[in-house]
Amino acid sequence: MKSFYLELVEKLTTSAYKVNRTKFYIFLMCFGIAVFIWLMIKLSDEFTSKVSYPFRFTNIPSGKLLVESSDSTLKLQVKANGLQLFSTKYLKKSPLINIDFNRVKLNRCRYKYGSYILTSSLKNYLINQLDITDNIISVSPDSLFFVMENSEMKMLAVKTDLSISFEKQYYQYGDIKITPDSIRVNGLLSIIDTINYIKTKKIELSELKKNIDIDIGILKPLISKNIKYSVDKVNVKIPVENYTESSIDIPIQQVGNSIREIKTFPAKVKVTYMVALKDFDRLDKSMFLAGVDCSKINTGNNILRVKLFRQADFVKVTEIFPESVEYIILK
Repeated sequence: MKSFYLELVEKLTTSAYKVNRTKFYIFLMCFGIAVFIWLMIKLSDEFTSKVSYPFRFTNIPSGKLLVESSDSTLKLQVKANGLQLFSTKYLKKSPLINIDFNRVKLNRCRYKYGSYILTSSLKNYLINQLDITDNIISVSPDSLFFVMENSEMKMLAVKTDLSISFEKQYYQYGDIKITPDSIRVNGLLSIIDTINYIKTKKIELSELKKNIDIDIGILKPLISKNIKYSVDKVNVKIPVENYTESSIDIPIQQVGNSIREIKTFPAKVKVTYMVALKDFDRLDKSMFLAGVDCSKINTGNNILRVKLFRQADFVKVTEIFPESVEYIILK
């Protein structure tokens, strides 16, 4: 067996075999060229074939929504040379056809709410968008049916989902500002009527000690091509200030309808509060009113709870001491 393989190798390496191999390669090359020329000749002939194109409707009338369409693809029977057809069907991605409502004739359906377009009227319109041929034999389906309904608008309040913590002695100063604080939603009334508000994405902010100005994306409660949101994100501003602790002694006032006059022990309470450094000099005792409700007087109990009936709106009260006081009724 070894001798057989050795003889075969010797034959393959002989000059006569090399010549035959060269002739074989030349034959293959000539055959390939001949086949290529034949294909070019055949592909230059005209053929008839069906080509499918996806389409979409554009320039939908204002205040309307396209809620139903019978088809999403047009099948064109076209006549073109073989090379064009082969390239279009197998080498190129089919382009998306735009059917402009402003440039086509709409027909009203007799038996249901909706409209339709006769595709036979689209031939010249399609030729202008496609570069395959100017000879469209037919278009199917013969009609495109669709339904449009009125678009409704609803304004929805924005709710943030924030987790905030502050550095020591720093606090939120005033209200958080959201811009816009409401979002316009357009869609079918039966759909958008189920939405009551829009939430933002959850954001965690920790150890704050300066103002925050951040854009936050919204969470769309419903995702549909028939629902449009006026914005995709909102701007959130969080005012932050450095606070200091202080206290003030306030006389206890008699509050509530009562013909009795009382005397409390003690006569004053100490109110401890946090105030922003920039507001410290604005504070005045007149901004606070501490008192007891005399309508709660009970002959069996000589203790009344102290309440803060008025305070400066820019302070955070942390403690009232004492919380309750004893009293006597003056004759």
